[in-house]
Amino acid sequence: MAAMRRIRRSNKIPLNFVSRTRSRRPRIGVRREIVCVIPTPTLTSSDVSLAVEDREIPEEIICHENVVETGAVDVSAHSKRKEKLAEMWDSLRSSATQVLTEGFGLPEVKCCCEERATVRCLQCGPCSYFCPRCAVLQHKSSFFHHCPEVWNGVCFIPFDVPGLCFNQHLHLCDKQKPRSVTLFHIEGMPQTVSVTFCECEPDALTLMRLRYWPGTPKRPAVAFSFALMDWLELLLLECQVAVKDFATVLELRITASLRQMPCTIYPVLIDAFEEYRYYKGQIRSLKGVCENVSAACPACPKTEGTVTISIDGNFGLCRKKAAGSSSHGPLSGTKMFLDQSMVTNYITHYSCPTTVYRGTQQCSDFLAGNALRSNSRYSRLDETGVMGAACRHEYPICFLSLQHGERISYSVLLLEKLREKFRNHHIQFMYDIACTLKKHLMNAGRRDLLETVELAIPVFHAYGHKMACQIEFNPRSIPGFGLSDGEVLERLWSYLRRFSAMTKEMRPSHRIDVLTDALLHYARRTARNMSKLLNKRLDHAKRVEQEAEQKLRELRNKSLGRL
Repeated sequence: MAAMRRIRRSNKIPLNFVSRTRSRRPRIGVRREIVCVIPTPTLTSSDVSLAVEDREIPEEIICHENVVETGAVDVSAHSKRKEKLAEMWDSLRSSATQVLTEGFGLPEVKCCCEERATVRCLQCGPCSYFCPRCAVLQHKSSFFHHCPEVWNGVCFIPFDVPGLCFNQHLHLCDKQKPRSVTLFHIEGMPQTVSVTFCECEPDALTLMRLRYWPGTPKRPAVAFSFALMDWLELLLLECQVAVKDFATVLELRITASLRQMPCTIYPVLIDAFEEYRYYKGQIRSLKGVCENVSAACPACPKTEGTVTISIDGNFGLCRKKAAGSSSHGPLSGTKMFLDQSMVTNYITHYSCPTTVYRGTQQCSDFLAGNALRSNSRYSRLDETGVMGAACRHEYPICFLSLQHGERISYSVLLLEKLREKFRNHHIQFMYDIACTLKKHLMNAGRRDLLETVELAIPVFHAYGHKMACQIEFNPRSIPGFGLSDGEVLERLWSYLRRFSAMTKEMRPSHRIDVLTDALLHYARRTARNMSKLLNKRLDHAKRVEQEAEQKLRELRNKSLGRL
């Protein structure tokens, strides 16, 4: 501005300098336009540049007489780091390609016995080369699960270690007999190993002692390492990788390594993995060690007190009728899901009062799954969705499979089961249509439930109801609910809905087992992060309290000022 004043005094003419800029700091990639209007030829471009520099305009913006040129804004520090990192990778690409290409060949190295090394083992280390004799001695007993490779003059091919034997036993037995078994290791590669079995226990149990899960319960010919099964379990529960896709990846990996496919992996893996997940569930629940271990939320009161529970339905977790039927019930039992035969019998014989929906049809603007799903698609489904309950700490409690729309009888059944589970507690029950549920219970004569349960509508869904329901059922206006939003199941559905692509094609029992394992995994993850969740909510509650007190003080001061 000082430079502009000097210019105006020296030329004795007015200068109209018009600048159009954004009021806020522009983002990356946004151009800032500056218009300089110079009405007189006596003012040179250097003078204007001086004025522009004094206003801290970027150097990339050049202003000429009656001409405007725009330039990009200053690049942020993050973009500069990204550009520098890209340049460093670009300078390394050609050398990296050459180094990696050299790794496909055989270097001029010698074995520890001074013989020429022609065998390598990437599992032993990046520079582990052996002669054939030392490679056999190294991998015959201790590292039998490694996959060494031998140079054939052109490339590396699998090196079969002769006489691989797995004869370690934790007990003595006179009747021992070796038998060949194909073992899949953590790297996904198979190895045919001679395993010593005995007649005092089944072959499957012997493999379990060696930490390999058998493919079949009787005389297994294929087994998978516990580490490989643990990887598959995490990929299923966190990334929703189907067992069939995992088996396809194993087959592609085996074929790419020039190894012969021992068998079709998927039919063996699918049943074995289901049993393995059941075994892991027994271990996590300390089955046979401590029978009194409870899978309840660690933050909810155990003996007495108030528990806040939300229920909701999810119509994305359906199952097709064409997916088939199960020959046995779910291995997980009723850990998370109620027995389906009991649910079907309850819903079939439930008597619903005819006056329950009078005056409540227009209460909520939200559409349930039965109103959103077409009749043709609905007829092709055996299970239309899932309905469940979770506490205010996002810990799953109880679930069931829906075979119809979101009938009011399903919520009554869940309410009864929760009343049995928390018989010494006061239950704060949050449901999307709690107003309809309350009228239904009153018309059905279930005042026993209404006396021990306090109903409310989740915060988000409350605004879809009419004003009378918002006043009566909004948790912000009901004492005791605090800042509970009641939307914990919406966050749970966002995780569980990712299993819909695979569960809709599963058998009924397999579907329940997968969803149960997913819910238990979600519960473990929630319990692990419980301290962070509670601290975060405590800080939020303190901020809300401080803001409320400040607003009250301002209102009090205004009211006193008017008096």
